[in-house]
Amino acid sequence: RDWCGGENVASLIFPPLELAQTASLLRKNGFDVGIIDASALHLSHREVVLMVKQHKPDWVGIPSAWASIGDDIHLATLIKESSPKTKIIFCGVNVTAEPVLALDSGIVDYAILGEPEMAFLDIIQGRLDKNVAFRENGKIITKKIVQLGELDELPFPARDLLPNSYYVSPFTKTNPFTFMYTSRGCSYQCIFCPASIWYSHKVRYRSIENVIPEIKEIVDKYKIRDIIFRDPSM
Repeated sequence: RDWCGGENVASLIFPPLELAQTASLLRKNGFDVGIIDASALHLSHREVVLMVKQHKPDWVGIPSAWASIGDDIHLATLIKESSPKTKIIFCGVNVTAEPVLALDSGIVDYAILGEPEMAFLDIIQGRLDKNVAFRENGKIITKKIVQLGELDELPFPARDLLPNSYYVSPFTKTNPFTFMYTSRGCSYQCIFCPASIWYSHKVRYRSIENVIPEIKEIVDKYKIRDIIFRDPSM
């Protein structure tokens, strides 16, 4: 799922761009990573649990949304029962606003507050001073949210880990398609939109020198010609 829940009004499967960018950052820092897009591949919980058990990861990250939190915790419970040594991290707008939703389950080890990329890396490397909530001595500890200042510092999303052929849309000229962001944050305060919870009201931009190479990579490496720009402020 992405930051608004993973599907739009037409029930299209969105590429989980934040997960792909998180995976890219972790890989850049020497970690072996993988992505299971169960929504795109129509995998059952049982199939996901078996895949996790087979790969034996130290960490599993689960993106969550308000509408899916119960089912997300159910999946996390099944993973813990099958792979009890695996630590589970939740991320999403819902757990940013209300980390208790995840942590009260007793199953989720950490809830990321805000953007997930740097927070995932910090948690895995043992830094718990920002962008995270967790239980300690029976109490929920909530750290401050610190937004990433320079978006150009993030590597391009690891689209090679995604089932790109499954992302199709009736609104694009050709399929498959993908998403891109050229900025984060939105200065508006629409009451129906969760973007500011995750990205804040301050708009941060990528440089054109950073955006153009990603477009070229999408076209040349992944052979994808339709790109939807999904900046929160657009």
